[in-house]
Amino acid sequence: METSRLSEAQRFVAQAIRCLCLERLYEMLDNPDRIKNELDAAQAGWVSHRRNAESLRTSAGQGIIEAKQLFAGLDQPTRQQKVLRAQLEKIQSLIIH
Repeated sequence: METSRLSEAQRFVAQAIRCLCLERLYEMLDNPDRIKNELDAAQAGWVSHRRNAESLRTSAGQGIIEAKQLFAGLDQPTRQQKVLRAQLEKIQSLIIH
C-alpha cells in the first residue's frame, strides 16, 4: 500500500492497527503457554521462523511512536481514533518495561 496516497487519519489508523497486531504476536511469542487454539499456534509458529519476541516488541514500540505523531497531527480526531490512541497507550505501558 502506497502510504503517500493516504490521508493522515488513514495512516494513523493503519499504523495503530499494525501496532495492535505486532503486540498480539509479541504476546503469543513471549507467552506461548497462553496460546489456546490452532490458528494462534500456527501464526506464532510462522512468525517465530522470521522474528523473535524482542524484535516484535521493538517494532511495536517504534510504530506506536509514529502513530502518536500521526494522531497529534489530526485536526479533529474521531471517537474511534481516540479509542485506538488509548489502546496504543495501554500497549506502550505493557511492552515498554
